[in-house]
This record gives sequence, structure tokens and C-alpha cells, in this order.
Amino acid sequence: MARRRPQLVDFLQRGLNENKYQNLKFENVSDLVFSIVLPHGGKMRSEEYEDILKDWYRLRNMEYRFGARDYTRGKQRLLASLRKSDYVKIISEHGSKITCKILNEEESREKRRLRRELRDRQAQSTDEAIPSDEPSNDLNEQVDLVHELLFPEENN
Repeated sequence: MARRRPQLVDFLQRGLNENKYQNLKFENVSDLVFSIVLPHGGKMRSEEYEDILKDWYRLRNMEYRFGARDYTRGKQRLLASLRKSDYVKIISEHGSKITCKILNEEESREKRRLRRELRDRQAQSTDEAIPSDEPSNDLNEQVDLVHELLFPEENN
């Protein structure tokens, strides 16, 4: 049975197809690649930049008040949803511009498989860990593991 598409993808596609937000635009329509611009909270921005966050809050049954505090929280929540989603892949982040791709079902399945494999490997390495007085290199090991999972052809 296929998984139901999450609210995030429907929300993004509706915004992209209707050209609803000035800071959400297609980069490549056929590949479903889009960019979203979310400037730093202290930077000059207009209320139009906050519309996407206000609508995301409304969809999540939360109250949004225009202003720097809710803007920062809203930006963090939307970015967390993008990063966590099995249906969206962040391609790049440069300054306030985030470029993403909406994944098809096969790509989404592969992302879930890789995430599961990473979680299983981390659990296995935690079980095998031997306490030591040496400083831990866990972050580097995790980065290497993610790179190995995402780019297996480079590891041969």
C-alpha cells in the first residue's frame, strides 16, 4: 500500500503551482526542483516573506503573529519539516536561499531505506562501542557513514 503524501508536499505544490508566495519559486518544473528564500530574522523583509510561514502555521493549527520572534520560530519549523520529510530532499543552502526537490515515490522509498540503514548502523556502532578516555570522533564517523550511504559509487 502506498503511503499518503504528507501535508508538506501538498502545501508546497499548491504554493508553487498557484505562485502564491513571492519567496517560493520553481527552479525546474519538470524535476520538481524549487527554491525558498527565508532571510535571517534581523534582515529587512516584507510581510510577503512571512505569508508562507503564516499559512504553514495555519495548516498545522498554530497561531502565527507577524514579527521577528514568530518569523524565526516559523522559519525553524518549516526548515525542520523540510529536513525531516521523506518526500523532500534539500539540494543546497546558500545564505537565505534553500533549494529542494520534491521526490517521486521511488526516490522517497530510497531515502527512507537509507535513513533506516543509517539508524541501524548507528545503533550497531553504539552497541559495539567500548568506553575510552580518548576523545570521540563520532561526528566524523557519522559524516563518513552518510557520505558512504549517499554516494556508494565513490567508495569502490
